[in-house]
Amino acid sequence: VAVLAFCNAWPATRKSPGTAPLERDIVCSTVRNIRRCAETIVVSLHRGIEYSDFPTSETRNLAHRAVDAGANLVIGHHPHVLQGIERRARGIIAYSLGNFVFDQHDRDLKERALQRSAMGRTGAIPIDLADTRMAESIILSVRLGAKRTLSYSVTPVRLNEHYQPTLVDDAAAMKIQRRLESLSAPLRQPNAPEIKSMDHVAMAARMRRVRLSPRAIFRARPRHLRALLQVLTSRVGGRE
Repeated sequence: VAVLAFCNAWPATRKSPGTAPLERDIVCSTVRNIRRCAETIVVSLHRGIEYSDFPTSETRNLAHRAVDAGANLVIGHHPHVLQGIERRARGIIAYSLGNFVFDQHDRDLKERALQRSAMGRTGAIPIDLADTRMAESIILSVRLGAKRTLSYSVTPVRLNEHYQPTLVDDAAAMKIQRRLESLSAPLRQPNAPEIKSMDHVAMAARMRRVRLSPRAIFRARPRHLRALLQVLTSRVGGRE
């Protein structure tokens, strides 16, 4: 079993240490190379829009490409809230498992986090201190079967007042399970409006950064340009 992790922040360069860069070509080539010596590959991706219930098209495309390259399981984290689970071919993609051990019960910290997030700055979500999504999570259990087939089950958990994940009663577990099902359903639809909505949030947040700091345009990476092209293509094609 090989476990690979990539991050969208502080990437390593030829001259400085850092994280494994979360670039599509790097992710896919690494997965293909490691497939030569590993039977099962788990890929961890640190990316996504904080406090969003759904991934962007860009995030989905990267996860799909990783599976197509040979990954069996893709685990996403960074949104701090639960997102859906998708099957692709023989792979499983969990876009975000939510928080597990995290101190977001503090009201001041919670308010600041929501305000500075892309979702808060673009008005995609209200600044609601009663929002309980950051306290809801799951434990994802994955079983490797014959011929590298995968099955999975989930155990709902909730962060207590000490920021510790704890098991919940049947009613609370059923509520989290139903929410996970509703988050997963749009992932089975082509051009789901929930995904397109997140695309526009991501683009609005990037344009805002450019307006506030024009030099940010020089930090644009190929994946940013691909995301812009996807949004423009969608608008020209009249699919909105």
